[in-house]
Amino acid sequence: MKDKVILSEFLSYIIIVIGLVFIFYKTYTIVNNRIIEITCASNVSVLEETVERFKSSRATEVKTGQGQIDIFLLVREKFLSYPVKCPKGGIYKIKPEGKVFCTFHQGSFEGDKR
Repeated sequence: MKDKVILSEFLSYIIIVIGLVFIFYKTYTIVNNRIIEITCASNVSVLEETVERFKSSRATEVKTGQGQIDIFLLVREKFLSYPVKCPKGGIYKIKPEGKVFCTFHQGSFEGDKR
């Protein structure tokens, strides 16, 4: 009888531990995804300002034929101190009206008015 009580207590602890691991994993995933979105949104904001500064001081375009921003040109010309990139592998492009967006996130940032 005592063995059954010990076994049931042990199984209860195992279930609690599994539940806690699941809760911590879900919380980590949500927080990590939000950090990635914030990082990309910040990069878009920095690139919009940088592209405007570049346009006002140079006569050349900052984008390639497909609308992709030439980030390495901005670094070479000292408008950026390091190349920025989307943590999810998206490519930063410029819309015809001049707005910068990420091909992965597509302007899906919370509160985005693009």
